[in-house]
Amino acid sequence: STWNGSTSVIWLAVGALALLGRPRCATASPFNPHIVPGSSSNKPFFEGWFFRVSDHDQNRSFSLIVGSFRPAHGADGFGNRSTWSALLIDVGLDDGRVETAGSMVTRQAFPSGSLHITSDSAPIRKDPIRGTHSVFEWRLDNFGIITVNDSTASLDISFPETGSDSITTLQANFSHRTPWSSAAPDSAGPEGIMGDIDSLLPCHYYVQSLRSATDYCITHTSSTSPAAPICGHGLGHLETNYGAAFPDSWVWVQAVSSTASIMVTGGRFVIAGIVTHTYLIGYRDAHRSWDFRTTELDHINTTFDSCGDPATFHLTATPRPGRSAEHRGTMRVSVTSPQSGFSAPLYFPNSSRFSNKPGARESYRATVRIEFDDGVVGPTIELAALEFGGGFVCQPKL
Repeated sequence: STWNGSTSVIWLAVGALALLGRPRCATASPFNPHIVPGSSSNKPFFEGWFFRVSDHDQNRSFSLIVGSFRPAHGADGFGNRSTWSALLIDVGLDDGRVETAGSMVTRQAFPSGSLHITSDSAPIRKDPIRGTHSVFEWRLDNFGIITVNDSTASLDISFPETGSDSITTLQANFSHRTPWSSAAPDSAGPEGIMGDIDSLLPCHYYVQSLRSATDYCITHTSSTSPAAPICGHGLGHLETNYGAAFPDSWVWVQAVSSTASIMVTGGRFVIAGIVTHTYLIGYRDAHRSWDFRTTELDHINTTFDSCGDPATFHLTATPRPGRSAEHRGTMRVSVTSPQSGFSAPLYFPNSSRFSNKPGARESYRATVRIEFDDGVVGPTIELAALEFGGGFVCQPKL
């Protein structure tokens, strides 16, 4: 997919609405839970959170995803089995204590327990004011608890394996959050000015932390095998999505090291009945804090091959004319991942339900290589995440 002139015209119009008309501005602190629309709403609604840890010392990475879905005109709140969760674990090539070393362990479930989401021990009755700290608890009976308190967060999840008595327990603590913007740590995110528009966008995306210090332990137990904990320290990434439905097709990249971080997301969206190709990029190191957005008329050209081995994703990002005062230059990003690193198809919300056909597939074995203007070589980051979703997922040839 490639940014083009027609896309710029569309986003010029939408951007004008954002700056001038501001149709129904979002008022919620982006990482905090949102009010679930009532049964009278003619739009579906989903909300979910994503936590990923990269442990470069131990050559492993894992993530936890939780999300809930309410269909259009559905019952008030999230009903029983309306919550989906996934636990993805890539244990590294040198560690065989969880299933097959070097491959992605994929756990998915629709737990039957009751879901409780609270802030300050009270149910979510209103959207918190944008710019306030994120403080909430997510608790699913007989499954686990997620707690968030501004710069810290914790996970305590017991994930069952379908068809057996095996349970994988994940405990993790995140601290020393690095927000998207130090100037606006509880409001600014990847969307830029588009974060203020609810009525035109099918979903919203917010990054709570680009880098958090993380301690974790993963324990895999069953009636026939003793507990074998895998513990370590890593770098955490925290984000959320909420809205009516995921885009038609998308790609997502995330990578972090001790010196740099990058996040790329984008794909094919339908905005006000018009198909657009939209991309958002954030890159941070000691000398650069660069954001690129097609929604703000930056030029982003992309190519990808989700079926190749390795799978590939390439982009070139250039600031729109007239933005040289922001001291951004051209950035080129190359991402590769072996096919053996990808997960099983994951469930994601469409307009009517969670579906894994085609769903999305993630790899945590990707390598990101970055270059800047004039051939300046940037960092290479291992243990990167590469995800293809929807129409971008590789489909078997008939």
